[in-house]
Amino acid sequence: MASGKKIVVPASSVVGLKAELARKTEEYEREKTSSLSSSSLGGGSSRSKGGSKWATAKAPAAANSGVAARAAKDEAAHAQEQRKRTWEGSIETLEKGARLYDKLQRGELEISEDVEENSLVDFARKRMDAGAGPAGWLEASEAEKAVETDDPWVEYEDEFGRSRTCRQSQVPDEIK
Repeated sequence: MASGKKIVVPASSVVGLKAELARKTEEYEREKTSSLSSSSLGGGSSRSKGGSKWATAKAPAAANSGVAARAAKDEAAHAQEQRKRTWEGSIETLEKGARLYDKLQRGELEISEDVEENSLVDFARKRMDAGAGPAGWLEASEAEKAVETDDPWVEYEDEFGRSRTCRQSQVPDEIK
């Protein structure tokens, strides 16, 4: 538009535009105050992006006393029960394995050649070495008894002045 030309607008048009602007401003202010007062009471509606046209605001519900504590107590009890079941299952599995191992060791169960080849334990050799069984395992061999008598326990004082007890063969050379 050139700077020299003037736009002539009738006065009635300007007055009409000002009246329309005032009406829309008043309508906007009414909606604004009504939405603020209704949202503070927990009702009313507000428009949200991406949601439905009229999304209702939920009023904060009054919480029952002790609900959170009861829920935490129930959760703790459930977790304790779960740990107990897991523990009992583990113990049962270990005891079952120990019973199976004892039966295999005593020769009460026969195992296939495939399993015997893949097994890390040679049960046939264990049976031969054990002789009488678990009671024989607890007895010390004659060689171990001879070592005990040949290498007596002695007490000595270390470089820090503390008294120590050990086998005579284990005493440091600088102390002897």
